[in-house]
Amino acid sequence: MGGGLAFQLEITMKTQTAFQPHPDLSKPAKHLRCCCCGDEAYGRQFHNQDLGYGLCARCVSYVTPRTEDMARTYGIEGVHFKLDTPAQVRVPGSTQEWETWHITQNLSDRWGDINRHDAENKPLGLLEADVELLARLRSQLTDELTFIVRKDNQFGLLFEVEYRSRESEVNNVDEEDLKPHSELVQILLKGLQALAHLYPGVAFAVPEEKWIYGDRAAAWAYVPDGHLTKEQRSALALALSNL
Repeated sequence: MGGGLAFQLEITMKTQTAFQPHPDLSKPAKHLRCCCCGDEAYGRQFHNQDLGYGLCARCVSYVTPRTEDMARTYGIEGVHFKLDTPAQVRVPGSTQEWETWHITQNLSDRWGDINRHDAENKPLGLLEADVELLARLRSQLTDELTFIVRKDNQFGLLFEVEYRSRESEVNNVDEEDLKPHSELVQILLKGLQALAHLYPGVAFAVPEEKWIYGDRAAAWAYVPDGHLTKEQRSALALALSNL
């Protein structure tokens, strides 16, 4: 990556967004009871709801046109209800084997078209209602390695590069030189830890295999909206592809 570490850090600091997370994001997400239908609701306790109650994702579309003030009644989407999906990941440099990312993936495909699979559990309404945001995110998609996502209630891009292991390609007799999965994971974590120093503000991880086609290993990099320049995104895509 040309320009050296100092140049990369200088440009990154200039392009960081001013996103301020909602203070209630620091509260634990819990299994609540839906105040509308009575089924399970995964969310955060909102002060204007009875203790142990919240709004489930299935009821959002039902109550929205019937509620004068959603924020006052149920809280904030992505913070109190209809949360981003918990995913187990390995984080480079962490002392824990697994950590949890709250990230709703595949809001778009790699070319920017909206992905409506499992739409009930995605913040597609918020995304499509903000025309400028959607256009801006689409313009940041990079080298067919990225998807529009939301992590911790902030929209951005997820870079995803798959790596084949001996186990994931067990039925392919031509793949004799592939590394064992556990060894590959360690190689990816080491490479991502080095990249983390070049890209402050970008979150890196190796996700649980269930999130990747064929249970392959993968490198993830979450980039908040507007955080990197076009040149930085291209450099990051190249670096991730060569771990």
